[in-house]
Amino acid sequence: MVVGGSMHITNVSSYAGVAALQGKQSAENLNGADFLAEVEGERDPIAAVMANYDLQNITPVEIDQLVDELRGAGHPFDQNLLMLSARGAEFRSHLAEVVGGVYDPHQQIDLVAQTQDQLIMARRYGDPTEAIERFLDYLKSYDEGDVHDAGRTQQRLVHETMLRDFLGATHA
Repeated sequence: MVVGGSMHITNVSSYAGVAALQGKQSAENLNGADFLAEVEGERDPIAAVMANYDLQNITPVEIDQLVDELRGAGHPFDQNLLMLSARGAEFRSHLAEVVGGVYDPHQQIDLVAQTQDQLIMARRYGDPTEAIERFLDYLKSYDEGDVHDAGRTQQRLVHETMLRDFLGATHA
């Protein structure tokens, strides 16, 4: 290709040469997992934002921040984002004002487990489950938390016990 009287070669081999020159870094600084995460983050800004949050250990305040960052990264305000924002501090504080009760927007929650419990309750009462199932799939697609963490397991068991007690009381 001729540009302004000089010839520029632009083909696959010229790009390969540039990539080879750029790739001359010391091997000790390269990490395949980090590189893959960086490449994925460049291709998917939503995944890059989600990678900054532990969905199994997140506060409602952090959920609000996550929603803002996702919108800033171009995430459409769809059903998943709406359901996520409904678990944030802003929405939950309004809910606490309406129904009463003590609310701590800085209390860590396991968003994945909480959504799974919501799905169990919906199934038990015959409520529609499609939206919750889609939201749970959405969360799980980005969740990188360690489900075998002893602290989270204990927290989940306590939560399940409370849920069973509540369900038992409503059927009595």
